Amino acid sequence: MENNLTYTKNGDYLIPDLTITEQTESIGKYGRMRKDYLKEHRPVLYNSLLLSEKLYPHVPDSSFPSDHATVTMSTAAGLLRVNRILGWVCVALSLLVGFSRIYVGHHYPLDVLSSFLIVFLTNVAFHRFFEGRFTSLYLRADSKIFHCRAKSDS
Repeated sequence: MENNLTYTKNGDYLIPDLTITEQTESIGKYGRMRKDYLKEHRPVLYNSLLLSEKLYPHVPDSSFPSDHATVTMSTAAGLLRVNRILGWVCVALSLLVGFSRIYVGHHYPLDVLSSFLIVFLTNVAFHRFFEGRFTSLYLRADSKIFHCRAKSDS
């Protein structure tokens, strides 16, 4: 096994000469806040991300709002319209997903709560203003598709 590390002697100890590439892009205010949070409250994760050089690329990829929370809660909201029990189970799982995104340090609580709020407001707006239009469009498309299939089957 080849070792390409160089060492500096410090007294009786050999200290590896580790270098980390400099960050070229700004991580912004929330990126710096997250870095400080990880450094203080999650030092093992911080050191792991820093030494693997994944700390800085990781921060810009975290999105506002949380994509995971948005998708899971949207799915749960859709299922609530079809099957109440399954829908509520999925709501509980979506809340668990949101909590886990905060726990592992990928999102701030505001990211996840905003996702849930966006899903709620979007669902209210859809059901209040657009549901009738989309239902009639769906029924027309459905009748044309199945009407054509019925003709081609005979």
